[in-house]
Amino acid sequence: YPALNKVISLKEGTQLRLPQPLSAELEHADWYEPCRKLLRKCAESRHAWPFLEPVDWEELELFDYPWIVTKPMDLSTIEKNLLNGRYASAKAFAVDVRLTFKNAILFNKADDQIHQLAQKMLTHFNSNWAQLALAEDGGDASAHAVTACLSSTAKRKPMFNKVVSVHDGVTRNTKYYFVLHYIPDMHWCHLAPMRQDGVFPATFKNGNANPHAGRPRWKLVPEGEGAELDVSAERCRVLKSYT
Repeated sequence: YPALNKVISLKEGTQLRLPQPLSAELEHADWYEPCRKLLRKCAESRHAWPFLEPVDWEELELFDYPWIVTKPMDLSTIEKNLLNGRYASAKAFAVDVRLTFKNAILFNKADDQIHQLAQKMLTHFNSNWAQLALAEDGGDASAHAVTACLSSTAKRKPMFNKVVSVHDGVTRNTKYYFVLHYIPDMHWCHLAPMRQDGVFPATFKNGNANPHAGRPRWKLVPEGEGAELDVSAERCRVLKSYT
């Protein structure tokens, strides 16, 4: 993701709201340890090397990858999700592991080495998974407690370059914000304030009628004139906007 390695100093007046931490006393579910061991076994397979880290499609110049693989997944991400209690059940864990290999099967042709390795890893996982005999249709109380604290990543929508309103119980002069930076793993937004700048004209420069004529037009507040905001994306409501 662009700009995620940049360190940006917060400006004076920036309001920062941190999400509620998970309880330190929250215990892992009964299925956690078998899943963790199986994941480690998969990662140590000699066929697993293409699936250990996220696909760097830009470096590999696979520019159609994001269009074909709409939900990327890899073993290191699954490990982080498992350790951080992001899976509500053994089934959710298994779905992501299978997704890792199914993505590779989908993107790569049948005669490609990666496709063939993915087939082997999927068979390897399914075979070992069947031996665990874990229920795939539920979890325990501690798993559901985690779900109550964390939104499902599957339901999260990207927030890049969106116009949003913020709903966190704080009254502000700013009505709308623009998402300057979005961190998917944290579901976290860095917002810049916007202000109204007249309305859309009746026609475009080429003379064609403007279907948005008369509607308020908004633009970013000049840097330094408004307080930028860091906030959980859970508090942001995405608005339909036109450019």
